[in-house]
Parts: sequence; C-alpha cells; structure tokens
Amino acid sequence: MSTTTEEINNLIANLHQLRVVKEERRKLYELKLDEAKSLWEKEQIAYLEADSQVREAESQVRITAVREHLETGQKLFPGVQVKLIKEVQYDPAKALDWATVHRMCLGLNVKAFEQLARLGQVPGDLARIKEVPQGYIDADLSVFEGTP
Repeated sequence: MSTTTEEINNLIANLHQLRVVKEERRKLYELKLDEAKSLWEKEQIAYLEADSQVREAESQVRITAVREHLETGQKLFPGVQVKLIKEVQYDPAKALDWATVHRMCLGLNVKAFEQLARLGQVPGDLARIKEVPQGYIDADLSVFEGTP
C-alpha cells in the first residue's frame, strides 16, 4: 500500500469518526429541540396574536388617514402622514417591446446560456467548457468503522 493510499485511508477513517460524533450531537440537539418546541409554540402563538392586532390597528390608521386626506387634502395627522407615491403602471408586453426597440439591456439568462454552451450551441470563442476535478466523498463510510 502506497503512502498516499494509507494517508487517504487514515483521513477517511478520521472523517468517519467525525461523522459518528456529528450524528450523536444531532440526536442530542433534536432531543433538546423537541423539549424547547412546546414552550416556543406557546410563545409564538402569543406573539402572532399580538402581531395580528398591531397589523390590524396599523391598517385602520392608514385607511382613516387616507380617507381624511381624500376629503380634506390634509397630509399630516398626529403620528401619521399621507405621502403621495408615484406608482408606475404599464402593460408588461408593451414595455418589453419598447425596451427591445430601444436596445435596453434586459439581462443575460445565465442558466439558459450555460446550458446552450454545454450543448455546443454557443460559439467556442464566446464560451468554453473546462473540466474541473472535484472530490466527492461517499455518504456511507461505515466500512471504515473501527479503523484508526
């Protein structure tokens, strides 16, 4: 057995031990999480009820302030103000046609471009394919159980 092979075997055995420890920690974590979950759920329900009440009250304040503004023109009220926001409204199809005619950059669909390049449908001077080695570790390393 070569030194490199022995080194890889030792590294794999160490990795296996680390995974065993990680699994034990995960089980303990899940146990503690289950214990805390019940208490957390009660607190979450109380928080969500309070949040819902605040959102409803905020909505009523905004509706009332906007209604008053529409009736009187007033924009400032104690604790709230009405702002006039410029909202852009358009037909997306017409906007795309306009952008195409005006040569606006609409962005590169990277996923589609790379797929076409992998299929050889993009000129070679525009995109190249490079093979890059990557190490993938087996999920099951139990064959190294007990190996130092």
